[in-house]
Amino acid sequence: MRIVAYRGETSVRAIADKHFADLPAKDRRKAAKALLDANPQLHDLERVAPATLIRVPSVPRVDGRALRGLDDPAGAVLDQVGESLAEYGERLTERHEGYKVQLKGEASLLKDRAVKKVIDSSEALKKLADAASKANGEQGKLLTDRQKRIDKALEQLKEDLGAL
Repeated sequence: MRIVAYRGETSVRAIADKHFADLPAKDRRKAAKALLDANPQLHDLERVAPATLIRVPSVPRVDGRALRGLDDPAGAVLDQVGESLAEYGERLTERHEGYKVQLKGEASLLKDRAVKKVIDSSEALKKLADAASKANGEQGKLLTDRQKRIDKALEQLKEDLGAL
C-alpha cells in the first residue's frame, strides 16, 4: 500500500484516476471504492486539508478482460471504447453540473440583500450587475444546450459501436 499526499482533488474518482490511470474505467471505479474503504475521511473532501496523507491500496485488475480479449480481441476493444465513452459522458455531466452550481451561486450573490444595496447605490454598478445577470443566464442556456448535444452524440456513438 502506497502513501501519497492529498492534492485538493475535487472527487475520490479524480484521486483514483490519478493513481490508477493504467486500469480500465470499470476497475478505476472499484479502485475509488477501495480508496474510500482505506480512507474514510475522503467521504467529505471539503474537510480534508491539502497535503493530508492518504493510503492508496493495491487494486489488481479484476474484470478478466485480458483473458476475454484473447478469445475476442475486437469485442474487448469495443467493450473498452464503450466503457471509456460512458466514463467521458459521466465526467462531462459532472463538470456541467459544477458549472451550473457556480452560475446559480453567482446569480444568488447578485440577489443578496447587502450586495443589492451596494449595487443600487451606483448606476454603473446597476448596469454591470444587469450585464452579469444576463450573461449568467445566457451561459446557463449554452451549457444546457451543449450538454444535450454531447449526450446525443455519445448516444449515437454507443449505437454505432453496438452495431459493429
